Amino acid sequence: MVAAMINHPHVVSVFDPVADDDHQWLVMEYVEGESLADRIRREGGLDHAEAARIVWQVADGLASAHRAGITHRDVKPSNILVTTDGQAKLTDFGIARSQADVSLTQTGLVTGSPAYLAPEVASGSGTGPASDVWSLGATLFHVLAGKPPYDVSENMIGGLYKIVHEEPPRLSDAGSFDDVLRGTMAKDPARALVDGPGA
Repeated sequence: MVAAMINHPHVVSVFDPVADDDHQWLVMEYVEGESLADRIRREGGLDHAEAARIVWQVADGLASAHRAGITHRDVKPSNILVTTDGQAKLTDFGIARSQADVSLTQTGLVTGSPAYLAPEVASGSGTGPASDVWSLGATLFHVLAGKPPYDVSENMIGGLYKIVHEEPPRLSDAGSFDDVLRGTMAKDPARALVDGPGA
């Protein structure tokens, strides 16, 4: 279980798998708070200072996973928990894969949430740290704008086409975050900012 390989204050800890007859359970860290998606749904987009604080924490946790050779593959606001004291924790490594897993490089299989997929993933290519970085950038876009960068609710295929073939959307009021969004949501995975804080 790849999530158990990560020990970081901004990643939800997985302590132990438990088998009980035909049932499998995971013993995980209890986090008192709410998802980032629920908070944005209630309050709208966050101000720049709060967005920076939360996304920096998630980036730090994600960089730790990448150093352990793990790609999350589903970074999005609903997989980020914010505690009652304001700490962000990345969770749900359910489709995460180690770099040693051969399925990580298989093509033709799209995994993750469409609105946050990197172009190379949306086109059916392999995933890696750069695709997580794109998803983190798409999450930052959502945090600032109060909505995802792509609307795939009505037409998922059309949304995936835009991700693959069009330039990423930009925010006119992104301010100093504009460079961060351009660096994370880079069409070429080789140009993605793959090193997080402390990396």
